[in-house]
Amino acid sequence: MKTKILLTAFLLCTVWMAYGQWTYTNLTEAKSFMGSVALGTKVYFAGGYNGTACTSLVEVYDFTDGTWGTAGNLSVARELLSGTTTCGSKIFFAGGYNMNFETLNTVDIYDTLTQLWTMEQLSAERVSIASVSYGTKVLFAGGIQVD
Repeated sequence: MKTKILLTAFLLCTVWMAYGQWTYTNLTEAKSFMGSVALGTKVYFAGGYNGTACTSLVEVYDFTDGTWGTAGNLSVARELLSGTTTCGSKIFFAGGYNMNFETLNTVDIYDTLTQLWTMEQLSAERVSIASVSYGTKVLFAGGIQVD
């Protein structure tokens, strides 16, 4: 009985110590105001502001092997890409600001299977938009237009 209690206490302590442990890894450079989205075992970080300029680079972190890669570039360097979502094998990065603080209506779409980029347009330029996918549809809503 004592052995079972000690073994249980040991296992609980081990689980508690392992639970919630943080690890970290770095992007290629420090950035803020990026868009991010997860699909499968990968997380995609798009655009952002590096302290001097907006960037168009899309970096990919693969949880399976803990490595970084790239998925190319957005069609427009920008920050505050809040309209990010996935649908099937596709990832959507919508809206944001460019370096001139102009609000954009650009939607960059990356197909993770073909590794090809396409582009669409929102009905209006927006930043701080919401996005969601349902079935085969992607919806973008709200946001603001800054003049």
